[in-house]
Amino acid sequence: MFVIVSAHGLAHASSLIVYATMGIAAAAVSLVFTESLLKLRKSFERLTLIPNWAKPGVGGLVTGALAVAAIYWLGTNGVTGGGYGTLGQALSGSLAIRALLLLCAFKLVATGNPEFAFCPSVS
Repeated sequence: MFVIVSAHGLAHASSLIVYATMGIAAAAVSLVFTESLLKLRKSFERLTLIPNWAKPGVGGLVTGALAVAAIYWLGTNGVTGGGYGTLGQALSGSLAIRALLLLCAFKLVATGNPEFAFCPSVS
């Protein structure tokens, strides 16, 4: 169950501008995510410095390092798992904007890392 702070709403028409801006920002982040994931997969397919059997390990190392950094610096485990706990904290106003932006960046890197670069593509 999510607890949402009552300060968010449509009390004034000016709040629509804030929500529209947030929607545009979310669309931009989704485009960056999709493009970076596709480019990362292509670049890792061409990378010969690391053997194919070790590439998932590199992805796990990157994800683990990001999880430790998020727990240490931000006090949250928003990089690992489904993110429901972090979403609940964000909706209740418990996370600062800085933490949310860093978690967004961490989550983009963690999801697009080499661990997933060798999932068989559906063509």
